[in-house]
Amino acid sequence: MEKTPGPSKSFQFRDPRHQRIYRRLLLVGPGVANFFRDACQLMRGEADFLSQSHLVGHLVREIESALRDVLRTVSGPNDPEKKGKSNEAHKEDIRLILKSLDLPESDEAASAWLNAATGLAKRAHRDCLEAARPVDSEFRGFWRDFEDILDVVLERFESRFLVVMPILDGLAEKAHPTQQDANLLKSGIPNNFVTMSYFFDKLENASWLRLLRSEGFFGYPPLPHLDEEGNLLATSWPLCKYLGRMAKNEPSLVSTIIGEIPANTNIRVHLDLADALLQLPPELSVLHTSAAIKWLEKPFYFSSLPEKLGQLLSNVVKQGFVKEGVALAAALLAIVPDTPATEENPLGRLLGPGARPQRDMYHYEQTIEKHIPDLVAHAGFEALKLLADLLDRSIRISVNQQTTVGETDYSTTWCRAIEKGYQDRSDRDIRVILMGVVRDAAESIIKSNPLEFDSVLEIIQGFKWHVFQRLTLYLLKQFPSRNSVVFRKWLLERSKFDDSGLQPEYALLMEACFGKLELHEKEIILGWISEGPDLEGYRKGYHKWHNEDPSKEELLSFREYWTRERLHPMRANLPIAWKKIYEDLVAKSGEATPLIRPPMSVLSVRRTSPLDAKSIGALSDDELLNFLATWQPEGDPYTHPSREGLVEALGSVIRSQLDRFVKLAPRFDAL
Repeated sequence: MEKTPGPSKSFQFRDPRHQRIYRRLLLVGPGVANFFRDACQLMRGEADFLSQSHLVGHLVREIESALRDVLRTVSGPNDPEKKGKSNEAHKEDIRLILKSLDLPESDEAASAWLNAATGLAKRAHRDCLEAARPVDSEFRGFWRDFEDILDVVLERFESRFLVVMPILDGLAEKAHPTQQDANLLKSGIPNNFVTMSYFFDKLENASWLRLLRSEGFFGYPPLPHLDEEGNLLATSWPLCKYLGRMAKNEPSLVSTIIGEIPANTNIRVHLDLADALLQLPPELSVLHTSAAIKWLEKPFYFSSLPEKLGQLLSNVVKQGFVKEGVALAAALLAIVPDTPATEENPLGRLLGPGARPQRDMYHYEQTIEKHIPDLVAHAGFEALKLLADLLDRSIRISVNQQTTVGETDYSTTWCRAIEKGYQDRSDRDIRVILMGVVRDAAESIIKSNPLEFDSVLEIIQGFKWHVFQRLTLYLLKQFPSRNSVVFRKWLLERSKFDDSGLQPEYALLMEACFGKLELHEKEIILGWISEGPDLEGYRKGYHKWHNEDPSKEELLSFREYWTRERLHPMRANLPIAWKKIYEDLVAKSGEATPLIRPPMSVLSVRRTSPLDAKSIGALSDDELLNFLATWQPEGDPYTHPSREGLVEALGSVIRSQLDRFVKLAPRFDAL
């Protein structure tokens, strides 16, 4: 098989004939076509090589040899006795090919090919210790003749290209392929995407696996390459799709072959390899998780790779491969600092600085929903530690380390409540998503084994942020009978009572457990309420906003409000005297604020796009990129089209036109 080059500087043919020859050589194989491209570049003299004529001569020899190998197959049976390395054998080979192409030997190009057969080796090799031969007028004439040969012969070959298909049909139908068959496929069949797809898409015989492996077919996965416009393209690998289909028939051999495939950066190859891994038993697929993690390190756009590797994660952890499963989950759930939205980058973060998934949000949430429960069920504490670490990292990225003090994470502004169903921005804020998965993981572990309650709390309390303390309070409320000493400690700590950053979970725990406290413990908390709020702090805050001090009536009103709100969680278990105080305050000022409020629906108002998904999908590539680069929101974002609405509509189009956007994605870098 021909090796495919990696990304390189975009090369532009200046001569239309060169472009035509290159395109037709791709029918023979990508390696041969690239030999010709390099020869054209050398003949331009863009690189100062003293051995230029020898380099071009060697490339010409390789091109001519590969062309004969393929055309010999297309031309039909020939006499094996006439094959050999002599000049006459070479010429006889050419004559048979010319005959099959209906090209008379008197044709100028045919005659030039026959004449060239005797001197190709000499043009590539050195003359003892003499200086390299120059690129003179004679050599340029040789090069022009070779161009003529390729132009004429490849035109005839292109018109007869389909004669290869019956040969491939015959190979695919063989029950017991031989080494000779493998040699024919390797050197005698045009090696291009069309022929290889045709053959390997229909091949269902696992007997080919060992032959293909021994002939090195799996050694050269196609690498991403630049097209003529400079776009980075990734092509699929028909061999890999065949490998996946054979995984159930020859799992051990397929696993071995996958391990031998060289590392590459082609996302389409990674997708096909992931499919193959999913067909292997977990005890074999787990051997390749380290390689799969590296696939996730490469930049890619709009790919389903996370979905496939998420299923691999479930497969391996269910069979007890916890270490590998946790490592794969860490890669799938990796987060990075987000880029703020600017005029230059309108698709950046819309809601201020923070963290985001390393890949797209859709697949991030799908991984959490479909596969993290399997990880938690089988990895337990290791899974919880990973998820808690991710939540901690998301907060560290989001907060301003220069102004944030201690445990402050401002979680009451981005997470209304820990309890499920009360989050405002769970679909946009990575911190809320990770908080939810930590909460669910902790609950799942405790429900599976209540004796692990203290161990779960130990992990959660290993992080300083308010949101982790709120998670602790939530778990104490959900499982109050597991450790009454712990919930008493939290309720009876004055700093927790005064800390607004722990609401509403502190109040909810108070509501659930105040009645379980001893009388003297209740009196401690009621004593704090009797002392009243921090009026000096309230006075300073009032002055800051109003530029004047509050009146005595306003101070009294604030104290009554504060007292009512503090008594509200314990209203069902208050002593008679305190119960009357609470009821009088309610009668005077109205009901207390609910301990937990439903989520706001702000985002449902803001998500208006300037164009709906159908209109965006109908734009040409250039029209779409121009629109994204130039459109600016106007008016109130709550009532007018917004960038966030545009991002949501664009995401819908991307998911429905995946192939289009895979090719278009590199052009987004210029936005």
